[in-house]
Formats: sequence, structure tokens, C-alpha cells
Amino acid sequence: MNLKLDRITAPEGFLALEGEWEALLSRSPQNGFFLTFEYLFAWWEVYGADYELTILTARREDGSLAGIAPLMVGRGDGAARRHLRHLSFIGGLNDTLSEYQDFITAPEAIAEASQLFCAEIFGPLAPRWDILHMPITLQGSGSMAELERFAGTAGCKVKHLNEHTCRYMAIAGTWDDYVGTLPSSHIRRALRSKWKRLHNDHAVRVLEGGIDMTVAAAMDIVVALNHGRWGEEGQAFQTQKFETFHRLLAERLHAKGWLSMPMLEIDGTIAAARYDFVYAGKLWSFQGGWKAEFAPQSVGLMMFAASAQWALARGIREYDFLAGDLRYKQEISNAARTAVDIEVVNPASLRARAFHLIRSAHHAIARRPAA
Repeated sequence: MNLKLDRITAPEGFLALEGEWEALLSRSPQNGFFLTFEYLFAWWEVYGADYELTILTARREDGSLAGIAPLMVGRGDGAARRHLRHLSFIGGLNDTLSEYQDFITAPEAIAEASQLFCAEIFGPLAPRWDILHMPITLQGSGSMAELERFAGTAGCKVKHLNEHTCRYMAIAGTWDDYVGTLPSSHIRRALRSKWKRLHNDHAVRVLEGGIDMTVAAAMDIVVALNHGRWGEEGQAFQTQKFETFHRLLAERLHAKGWLSMPMLEIDGTIAAARYDFVYAGKLWSFQGGWKAEFAPQSVGLMMFAASAQWALARGIREYDFLAGDLRYKQEISNAARTAVDIEVVNPASLRARAFHLIRSAHHAIARRPAA
């Protein structure tokens, strides 16, 4: 295929890729929400000042796009990692962690484009990074398999730091059909009986951000309910940048029809709300919240029931709960994927080697049995 590599380091070059990016992603095996141009460019607008843009593209001889590696270089998160330069996906660092990221390639160019990107990463780009950090990449990715193979031939040790269970609802047929696929008989009964009781005992409406209220007003509700439910224990909307990013993103997604913000109103009070994404025939779960006083009505579970029915009505056949094997995800999902955090230490970096040795020593001490 004889692909040619280019490196893009200016936001103007990033922006110029928009149309080609969407066309390539839509037919790529890696097609997923967190790789969309809309998501990543909005992320860069809010967070990019702290990082070096390092997008790699692979083009055919006729100039058509065959691959994109949406990368950046910047300091890591945490006391030790902030001294190390991390090469990661755009969105792979900071407080808005993206998931299922990958190289974006045409189906027929997975191996060749990935090898071209890896040759650049472990060749000319190598002096610019200490740690290669690829969080929450799906197992089975052909391009990440190429990266791990290439790293090995370059004399680098590849580590899988964490393994993530990523649960999802595979939805087919009717609402009753979906409920029947759940593993827990308790949850099956609860979904059916509590949904019916909620509507029998209360005045219930499902409102939608962007239709029944502005997106900005809906986001106000989501943020307030999220803070009220989890407070400082929550990981969402805890920084101004996080909130700024998602307010910007929500408006843009609404304009494209990619936003889902259902609100469950009970007796005139909005008791629960969701902020999720719609892309590639899937509903991607992100954040939400609910009022504690509606706990007797199992309002969190009822909110997911409303979201799933919203998805079914629109022909969506999967509700992805992303990484994190929390109990509620186990209860309402009927399938799962696995993702891993890939990390590679640059053997030419003294800082990275020192970091790796110190971390290995700490782990060895932690595993040592008590006397």
C-alpha cells in the first residue's frame, strides 16, 4: 500500500482533518465515541494548553487517509508521574479520562498503518517521551497488538497495569425481551414490578435535555444531582475544566443528534438524570445522579430503565457502561468486554528507568509477607 506518514503539531492542522476524520472513523474497526473528532477536538480546546499535539496520519499515494494516531505528549498525573513525559492518546491524561482509545485505521490498513505509526513512536519520537501510556484499550485490538509487538522488537518491556471489565446491555426485541436476558432474577422482578408501581403510585414523566429544556439547563440539573448524590466522593464535575469541557461537548453533540439527557420527573420533581452519548448505533453511559429522597422508589434503577427504553425506541441495540465493574453495572448488564492499560517504559530515558525500578521495588516490598 506504500503509506506516507505526516505529523501534525498545530491545532489548525487538527481542525483541517475533521471531514476526513469522520469518514475514516465511520468505517474503521476501532469506531467508537471517544475517538470521534467532536470529542477529541473539544477536549483539546479545553485541556490542550498543557500538552504537545502529536497527531500522526498515514496516507495512500493518492492522498487519501488510511490511518490516524491521535496522540499527545505531556506530564503524567500524580506526584511521581508529573516528572515524566507521557506519550498518550489525546484525552488519555488529566481528569477527563477517555476510554476505548486506539489508532484509527481503514479495515484494510490496520497492520501497515499501525506499523508506520509505531516506527515513528519508537524512532524519531522516542527522545520526546519517557512513558508510553495507553489507558483503557480494548483487548483484541489489532492495532494495539501491533504496538505491543513493535515495542518488543524495539527492546521495550510492555506492561498491562490494570485490567478493566467493561459491561454493557445488549438490547434486542422488546423491553421485556431485554429484561429476560439479565442474570439476576431479583433484578428482573425489580425492573418489572417497581417500574409498574412507580407509574401506578406517582405522576411520572421522562423529560429530555435539548427538547423539554435547553442543554445548558439540563447540564445544570445533571451537575447538581451528581454532586448531591456523590459529593466529594464522586470523580465527575469536580474541576472547572471538567465541567467546562462537558458543557461545550454537550452543546456540540446535541447539534449532531449524539446527545442523550433524559430526566425522570416524579410528582413534579426531577428525581434523576443521565448525561450519555449516542454514536454508531450505541448508547454510551457517562454520568448522572439522583435525589436521595427517592431511594425507596429505586430511582437510580428506574432511571436506567427509562434510558434503556429511550434507546429501544430509537433502534439502539447496545448500552455500554464502560470501564468499572460496579455492582449496579453487574445487575443491569448482560455482556462484558475487557480493556487494559498498556504502559511501555522508554529504555533510553533515565527518568523512566528510575521510575520503573522504584515502582518495582515498592511492589516487591508490598508483596513481601509479614514477619
